[in-house]
Amino acid sequence: MINIDLSQVHHLAADLRAVEHRVVPAVEAEVARGALRVEGSSKVGVPVDTGHLANSITTDVDGLSYEVGPEANYGGYVEEGTSGPYPIGNAFGWGITVWHPGISPQPYMGPAFDQDLPRTERGILRAAADRTLG
Repeated sequence: MINIDLSQVHHLAADLRAVEHRVVPAVEAEVARGALRVEGSSKVGVPVDTGHLANSITTDVDGLSYEVGPEANYGGYVEEGTSGPYPIGNAFGWGITVWHPGISPQPYMGPAFDQDLPRTERGILRAAADRTLG
């Protein structure tokens, strides 16, 4: 028979619960900082025609998660592109159909997130360690 002593794991869990009130707010603050950096980078990297797409990029932070993205309904098409050709009915209000060639992807959200992820991860680890060990 094998006996495994998990008492140290239980002690660690109790220690972590004891510092949770210090760790969680610090980690949430790092998540929020990362979200705002992603928003800023995506606004810099977004293709600009009228500026509407860039101006529609917003951030919603909820504790340990966040959502950053455009409110403009065409933001995903710019990010991912469209396949073509595809028909556009009643083009120009003339009752004719034209064929749109599609657009190439112009990623701006993905690169902003990918660029910031390591920095946010380091910030979260540092904040958790400082509030747990320090």
